[in-house]
Amino acid sequence: ELIDNVFAIHVRDNNQEYTLYRYPMEGGNWYNRKGAAKTQAFMRSPLDYVAITSPFGVKRGHKRHKGVDYGAPVGTPIRSAAAGKVTEAKYSGAYGKQVRIYHSDSELTSAYAHMSTMFVKSGDFVEKGQIIGKVGLTGRTTGPHLHYEIMRKKHRINPLTNKMLRLPPLSGDERQYFMSYRAIVESAFQGASLQLHDELSTWVQEHSAQSDAH
Repeated sequence: ELIDNVFAIHVRDNNQEYTLYRYPMEGGNWYNRKGAAKTQAFMRSPLDYVAITSPFGVKRGHKRHKGVDYGAPVGTPIRSAAAGKVTEAKYSGAYGKQVRIYHSDSELTSAYAHMSTMFVKSGDFVEKGQIIGKVGLTGRTTGPHLHYEIMRKKHRINPLTNKMLRLPPLSGDERQYFMSYRAIVESAFQGASLQLHDELSTWVQEHSAQSDAH
């Protein structure tokens, strides 16, 4: 709840000085003055893990590993790496109990395998960070872990390094809305506004209506 009342942060770091803005129209993500995102679209990892037991691309026989394996105790909560729609939640052969989630903003699909328990079903919408299941030993596995994949169509990408997992910069009307929001916040930093909270609340209400109309 505290973060909902933070509109911006001003940072002084050695010789650098900059401001980041929390933009409520885009899920509370953080942007710089130009509208470039400073928030990851996907969580860095979908669970609290002990170790990466098998990285992306490592060769296994004649094939390369198409995901990342996170070693963790059975029952460790697994979270959706980003907001999206569940397209699969079932037992899937060697993958065991598996959940797949389609993320329409980035046109990517994330997959979570070897679960002991699944808390979602196909068709459910989930938020970033929502618990969708628990680590298990189902399917073909030698120890408790989460096998995690990111796909663009049928092509697997490295969840730890790929730039497609970052939020795109704001553009078009949304960038213009952000600039007007930024102006209100900056006026408060400069001591020009004594009613920051009211002004920002009014701004969000007005522009929510405009966004809904598009």
